[in-house]
Amino acid sequence: MFYGLGLTELRTLAFEFAKALKAARRIKKIPESWIPKEKTGQSIATRDWAEGFIKRHSELSLRRPVSTTLGRAAAFNPTVVQNFFDLYEKILESYQFTAATVWNMDETGLSTVHKTKFVLAQKGQRCVAAASSGERGDNVTLTIAVSAAGEKIPSFFIFPRVQMQDKILLLGSADAKGVANGSDWQRLTLSYNFCTILNIMPLKRAPKRLC
Repeated sequence: MFYGLGLTELRTLAFEFAKALKAARRIKKIPESWIPKEKTGQSIATRDWAEGFIKRHSELSLRRPVSTTLGRAAAFNPTVVQNFFDLYEKILESYQFTAATVWNMDETGLSTVHKTKFVLAQKGQRCVAAASSGERGDNVTLTIAVSAAGEKIPSFFIFPRVQMQDKILLLGSADAKGVANGSDWQRLTLSYNFCTILNIMPLKRAPKRLC
């Protein structure tokens, strides 16, 4: 967990397994392409074998892992998870929450610079550029909330600017809200504004205990 096998590690493990099978006389020989011609080379399975192995096992795929700090990795263990659900059950029994009153709020960052697409270029060409609105751009924070019953809150944007202007949300959804913040980070005052906006939203069941 948190230390998955990369493609190189998979190929190395395959060679070690083949070596053990040969020592146990389960196989006659190891493919010659797995053994380097030079003495300083590394004994490893070929990339073609790895690609074929993944194709033969449809339940496997190459994925880009999400970066996780050691603190979060160490805290994610059966004891901590069990304590969380024990406390959660006690709170549910005490307040008698329903699916419509349990809300999950999260935020994400959106860049003002669009991502470039793949283009055709000659092999060996080092510099391949594409026109863009900027190179780095600014980060816009998007805050959303969804209830356990499936209801959702309109989008709430935090723009990296000092003064908020209504024209910024002209092309947004009809119910979208936004505020300005010089640091474009979520702060306590902005969270309060978010909760205040939610209280005036015409929901069937208002999230009274969200904040």
